[in-house]
Amino acid sequence: MKIVVDAMGGDFAPKVNVDGAIDALREYPDMDIIRVGPQALVEETISAYGDAEALGRVRERLTVVDAPEVITTEEHPVMALRRKKNSTFVVGMDIVRRKEAQAFVSAGSTGALMAGAMFKIGRIKALTAPRWRRFCPCRGARCCWWTRARTRIASRSGSCNSR
Repeated sequence: MKIVVDAMGGDFAPKVNVDGAIDALREYPDMDIIRVGPQALVEETISAYGDAEALGRVRERLTVVDAPEVITTEEHPVMALRRKKNSTFVVGMDIVRRKEAQAFVSAGSTGALMAGAMFKIGRIKALTAPRWRRFCPCRGARCCWWTRARTRIASRSGSCNSR
């Protein structure tokens, strides 16, 4: 599976996003990751990964695509998608739309992620609206997650191993 990951989404980007991508590649040998973000910054962050030997084992499955613009949570999602053609969201979702990857993941602007998914990639025919799921930390061997479906939020608890 090939996944596009927004290197600039969320707090403490790009370090936590790059480190997480490398850790995922170490755990899942059948996965490839495409990082989208400002290429020089992402490459520098990859080079600074703490375990050079582990990085060497997965580096060929980690590619970087230059996307110098970033959409922030303060921007209007649709307007930002229209104006910032070289943003991590637009570049990453275009890769998925061209079927060069199977998924796009971002910890950035939820509004831009939902709007981009609808307008750039399109929806799955069986779904009437986009869906998102958030896992929440919990105590013990159980975890909680919330699924947004239309205007309701459903919460459910279950074993973390049954995700």
